[in-house]
Amino acid sequence: GPWLKKYPLEMETHFVIKSWLDAKGEKEVIKEYVGPWLKKYPLEMETSFVIPSWLDAGGEKEVIKDYVGPWLKKYPLEMETGFVIKSWLKAGGNFAVLEKYIKPWLARFPLDEENTSFIINAWLHAGGNPAEVAPFVIPWLEKFSNSFEASYVIKAWFKSTKDVESIKTYAHRWLLQFKDHTQADFVIKRFCRSKDIPADILDAAVHWCRKYASEGEALFALSYLTQRHMESKILAAPWLTDVLQQWIGKKRLKEHDIDNIEAIMYSITQNRDFHRSGDNVQLRIQWFLSPHSFPSRTPTSPDYFLQKRFYFQVYCQLLLDGLIEIPGHEAEVEKFLHWVNRWHPGNKRQIRPDLETLAAQFPQHASLWKTVEY
Repeated sequence: GPWLKKYPLEMETHFVIKSWLDAKGEKEVIKEYVGPWLKKYPLEMETSFVIPSWLDAGGEKEVIKDYVGPWLKKYPLEMETGFVIKSWLKAGGNFAVLEKYIKPWLARFPLDEENTSFIINAWLHAGGNPAEVAPFVIPWLEKFSNSFEASYVIKAWFKSTKDVESIKTYAHRWLLQFKDHTQADFVIKRFCRSKDIPADILDAAVHWCRKYASEGEALFALSYLTQRHMESKILAAPWLTDVLQQWIGKKRLKEHDIDNIEAIMYSITQNRDFHRSGDNVQLRIQWFLSPHSFPSRTPTSPDYFLQKRFYFQVYCQLLLDGLIEIPGHEAEVEKFLHWVNRWHPGNKRQIRPDLETLAAQFPQHASLWKTVEY
């Protein structure tokens, strides 16, 4: 404070301003000096240090907005230009101020590992037109798909364009390199869903799911993987059953955890041999009796994937085979039937013969079977 008060407009003042902001010093201490310093030195190269530092520290755009455009006009193709562009975009600055500088800057620095990725990422995250950076995305990924920064470009490109095909090869390369990283789940969920992914990519995805099995994101990832890859012995294995048993056994689950468990349980039925194994029969019993199963918020759409006759029969069979005895478990059976009663009417009509079979085998529980209304 005292030093800045004495030397507010020296060229060297920018060192103090930048260092204070980079050290997360209180902005208010230097706010009154930023504008006057920029007014005196609006077009110096050193200006590129003050503008990003102020914005990155959360400083108001109003303080520096009048200096961004003129500075960019004078220094459109310097490496430091990238810092100004990135900070302005991250701060929510007006696109019009710098849109014409994006392509020329990327054309000059198309393959800088950090700065190019920062510009592409910042532009896309800020809602910029993907066409402005599209020519530079693939060449950059081709060179740096094995760097961690590639994940930011991949994620930003996908969120902006929903384009999987053009970058999935690079996403897979990245996953092989970073299959132990906590943030690899995004690539698994978005780029490992097709049935034709290479075996080593599926193996890397499963490796991540097993490593982070206790994290909710692992359930999300598994819900995607099991939709397309239940025929794989890498996935249809005892470890998957163990993971689900541990999750189902928890006292508290979030709604999305329950939704993901339901999705995985459904997908398991697509692999007949795995589904019929003794451990998975026990898993279905555990799920049926769990307080988390068959929630009351079941969607009523006729196309909802769980509203299938064969899926109803999976749990019906547990009762018919005596694996779950109705006496002592009336509440769990009733909860299951209330869940079925919320199905779309057309889907409920399809299971009527199965309910009649239950009613015929267990006539002493007639009131239970009346839970499902047609």
